[in-house]
Amino acid sequence: MSAGTPTGIHLPGLLFNPKTRVAGEFYLYYNLARARYVGAIGIDAEGDEAWRAEQSCGELPNLPASNIGVVRAKVPLNNTAPSTWSIGAGTGTLPTLAPPGQAAEIGTIVIPVGNPAMTTVNTQPGDSVDVIALPGQAGDVLICYDQGFTANPGDEYRAIARKFVPVDHYVRQRPENSIDLSEFYVSSTIGLERLRGRTVTLKGVFYPDGGSVPSEIIYFTDVRLNVPFDIPDDSNDSVNPGLTGTFRDLIALTGQPA
Repeated sequence: MSAGTPTGIHLPGLLFNPKTRVAGEFYLYYNLARARYVGAIGIDAEGDEAWRAEQSCGELPNLPASNIGVVRAKVPLNNTAPSTWSIGAGTGTLPTLAPPGQAAEIGTIVIPVGNPAMTTVNTQPGDSVDVIALPGQAGDVLICYDQGFTANPGDEYRAIARKFVPVDHYVRQRPENSIDLSEFYVSSTIGLERLRGRTVTLKGVFYPDGGSVPSEIIYFTDVRLNVPFDIPDDSNDSVNPGLTGTFRDLIALTGQPA
């Protein structure tokens, strides 16, 4: 695995493409399985790795079948070269100065007992990544008739003023992440109607220039959608439900320039 290929273990290898994309080259899938957050790796003041297991006061889903393990930048990384993150037998490479949400594959995840074996290269104190098990591709279902998709990651940082200085520093806050999606209605048992009341995973794939090799794969975790039912006044129109919902995180696997 190289810095230019953050996939290739379970997901297809990505090919960087600098051209602009059109909407028709974005394919959206859903998966009825949930992502499992396993833990986080942080770099302390001495440059050592620190493990924090994921905990929940509600529920932790089971590991998805044939899971796809990733490391995801939790904060803006300060690495001056591509950084590698190893946990157990898996290793992933993140690009220089990776933004939050940037991810790389590390293979299949097994829930560690106690603190797992960890090593990192080209990391800086304060860097941190999530370790996440995504659903296997066998459960991906194409949303055939999507008519528009908008994901709005909320603002994660709030400016703190000092006297008359409008920004002294920033602190992290809980974002409000929203999704808006519409599709042509087919039936109540397939398509987006099937997602009513479920917590699912959405996956978007870019295929530039109408090709078959993706340049970017984006996951949205812990998605739950409100699915309304609206019949248009014009009998010549298709039924086109507009859905709204929320998600936990955006996870982007992006082909990098060679």
